[in-house]
Amino acid sequence: MSKIKILSIAVIALIIINISTLVFFISKAPMRPKFKAPKEIVIHNLHFNKSQIKAYNELIKNHSNKINKLDHKIEMDKKELYKMLTETASIKKNDSIMQLIALHKVEIEKAHFNHFLDIKALCSKEQMPNFNKLAHEINQVFMFKKRQRPEDN
Repeated sequence: MSKIKILSIAVIALIIINISTLVFFISKAPMRPKFKAPKEIVIHNLHFNKSQIKAYNELIKNHSNKINKLDHKIEMDKKELYKMLTETASIKKNDSIMQLIALHKVEIEKAHFNHFLDIKALCSKEQMPNFNKLAHEINQVFMFKKRQRPEDN
């Protein structure tokens, strides 16, 4: 056999091995659950009925409005803070603006916590074990929102 024939057979064999390896790993990859919005996760996990879903939608609307207002305040404070980079502002004023931003972030966390208390209030006695389970998973369920917002980076 010529060297070219041997090299051709070796290349074909390597290609087949690589393809087989890829197929093996792809077929063994764990199936990822379909993406669900936090709203869908809450409704599904707590087994909300129609009236609870209606009340929950109202809670979401109010919560979103509150968070949007606080986010806007933070945005405005940050603009004020970074505007000072071009000015000779005092460190005291910078610190006070940073404290305002921190207070707004605390308000956001309080709003999130209170939102879940409101969701808890919607639950029936039978749904409470599901709520308690969801409460332990809240970080994992709701943190994906942050990862999906590149403008926060």
